[in-house]
Amino acid sequence: MSALQRQYDTKTMTGERVEDAAFDHHKYMAVSVAACVFATFVLTVINLVLNLQVAYVPNAPTLPGVMPSMDTPRIILGVAPGFSPHIRLTRGDMGDDVLSGALVEMVKGLEHVCKVEIQLVETTAAQCWGGATIGEGLSLGIYHGCVGYNHNAGTANRQLDYSDAVLRKDAVPGGLLTRLANGVPVVHGRSDLNGTTIAYSTHPQHMNAEGIKMAKNKCTDTYFSTGYTAMGSSDYKDAMAMLMAKSVDAAWIPADLAAKWNACTGTTAAECASWKGGLGINYTYVHTGMTDYAYNGTTLSISKKGSGVPLIINECIERYMFTKPYYETCIKYNLMDQCYPNPFFPDAAALATGFTKTNDLTGECTTGYCKCPAAAA
Repeated sequence: MSALQRQYDTKTMTGERVEDAAFDHHKYMAVSVAACVFATFVLTVINLVLNLQVAYVPNAPTLPGVMPSMDTPRIILGVAPGFSPHIRLTRGDMGDDVLSGALVEMVKGLEHVCKVEIQLVETTAAQCWGGATIGEGLSLGIYHGCVGYNHNAGTANRQLDYSDAVLRKDAVPGGLLTRLANGVPVVHGRSDLNGTTIAYSTHPQHMNAEGIKMAKNKCTDTYFSTGYTAMGSSDYKDAMAMLMAKSVDAAWIPADLAAKWNACTGTTAAECASWKGGLGINYTYVHTGMTDYAYNGTTLSISKKGSGVPLIINECIERYMFTKPYYETCIKYNLMDQCYPNPFFPDAAALATGFTKTNDLTGECTTGYCKCPAAAA
């Protein structure tokens, strides 16, 4: 083979190899592009399917203008100071007022036993519950809920969801206080209240008038009649003033308050002058120890029906109430007689007289706590 031929053959073979390499390169690129297109298509389909089947579900109710929680549930609760020692304002380290009180500490304690973030926002009681209807703060979704409301009977129970209680309902037993006229109660202990007029507090954190319907007359073991007239007052003291002014026949107030006012505890000078030493002389309880006026005690939150807030925090409440910090908070705010005992609590102390049910009393009305009168012959 001549040198010219060999040279030609070498060039031809080299050209073929170059052409083959170029073809292989283009084929590889085409396959790669096709694979990328196919993979993109598959991922797009999977993403669409997942989005259709597993939509975003927030782990806490959403609020307008508030970043939704993606991992740890974030709950915003309104707190209305003025319910001391449960909720109040105290001077903080920087000199400014800060939210404090037993319920505030209990709410924040939930963060130590659960994966939950709770932010407290100062508000007013009217923003949470307006006395006859849900407050704007809850209805408009400014907060998820509000702190520190008793789970009473009535309108609120039909409009609100309540969390579990952290303070017992039997810690604040109800009572029916009446005047004494020549040593005789104006309202008889066996009365079904038909035709009577009863003062009650309209304060959102107090016992309400509808609680009387749930309570039983312990002397007859029957529900009271609904034939009484309920007269609203601004608070318990106002109800007491209405009773002493003879505007009503009885006052629906906690069973331990009259004894405190009798000793001028928590009263003004004018109230002390009017009520001091009058228990068993001018006024007396004809019913005490009534705990069936409510569904539960003081709760950590109220919220709109269907909010889901109790589902998030109830388990946390249960865990927290078994801890030492719960016990220490009860000690700190002198609420041992209202808290639920856990293993850190000492033995329960004896209950005060106002906590005893009327049918278990043996004293006369001159003690301030009437026993059940004998049934008519």
